[in-house]
Amino acid sequence: MLMTFGTAIDPRTEDQRQDRPELAAPQALQPIRSLEDPDAIRTPLEDCETLLYLVCWLGTFGTNRAQQQGHAVDPNLPILDWNKGNAEVIARHKRTHMASERNFLDNILSKMHEDSPLRHLALDIYRVLFLHPGCHGTARLTNQQLEEVADIDVRNLLLAVPAINGMRDPLILRIVLVNAIILNLLGVLTRHRDESLEAQRVALAAHQAAQEAGEGDEA
Repeated sequence: MLMTFGTAIDPRTEDQRQDRPELAAPQALQPIRSLEDPDAIRTPLEDCETLLYLVCWLGTFGTNRAQQQGHAVDPNLPILDWNKGNAEVIARHKRTHMASERNFLDNILSKMHEDSPLRHLALDIYRVLFLHPGCHGTARLTNQQLEEVADIDVRNLLLAVPAINGMRDPLILRIVLVNAIILNLLGVLTRHRDESLEAQRVALAAHQAAQEAGEGDEA
């Protein structure tokens, strides 16, 4: 699938990646922290972040070659910034796009195909990963902002994370909340799976009913 989009690479041709095969993923799909620091702590959240970027990419450019060829690509799409420049530049673009729900809607979601079912999935995954209580968005937070977190237990957890220049990175803060975030995401993915299966069941039943009606008319 990645080769279809021209973003797959052979890690064997990249000397700097031979010892770190996880960095062979297209930069468009790499999580922010991995782009900023290849040695950053990796959690299941990074895999989930990559899933979000893949859903956004497919929702924008299509899930198969026919869809890709059927739509002209706007060269000014913000999502294309995920695949331009070095890792630091791409990370800055992603931090901007993920900074708030409004930024995500304006730069990414609104550019996806209107009829794509992936739009709702992308928004739900974004909200779970980036809008969890206490670590909203990607903008670095001050102690005063963290003091405003209503849940005292969550607030104390976040305040225990070391600050850099008086600011705390929400992408680091969410590490202490990884279990809660993953459970929420599991719920989202389960719901979307169930809705998709139900939609398929209804469509199949309607198709079978139409076929039976047609056979009855012929008789």
